[in-house]
Amino acid sequence: MHSGMLKDARLLMVHQNSLRFYRNVAYDVDYSLPDSVQEGGRLAACLADKQLLVMCNHGLLVAMPTIAQAFDHLYYYEKASQFQVLAMSCSRELKVVADDVCESVYKDSQERLLPTYADMHFSAWKRVLMKRYPDLAE
Repeated sequence: MHSGMLKDARLLMVHQNSLRFYRNVAYDVDYSLPDSVQEGGRLAACLADKQLLVMCNHGLLVAMPTIAQAFDHLYYYEKASQFQVLAMSCSRELKVVADDVCESVYKDSQERLLPTYADMHFSAWKRVLMKRYPDLAE
């Protein structure tokens, strides 16, 4: 349910989950099928130094050092988007978090939370899936 289908697809800094993406999301509004080397290069250029690329009208691309961190980023971006869309449905003005708070939470999430908690989060989801679908490991 990410916001890439909206005309203004930006993730607003209005929820704790949003803050972990402060100034770390790129947006690609030129939708094209990712089916060529040239398109891959274009997407890489769009991503630049960010960790997450919203390919509007298509989906998300994430670039992280580990699978666990990539999963964690996708999970929390989706949650942040859900909260934003739900809040927007109230047709009321959203309260944006101050830049200094955004910066502090972002820095803490990158330096302390993400490396530690992403592995635990990913492992927990794997345990849930293995319990629910025991044949998955085969």
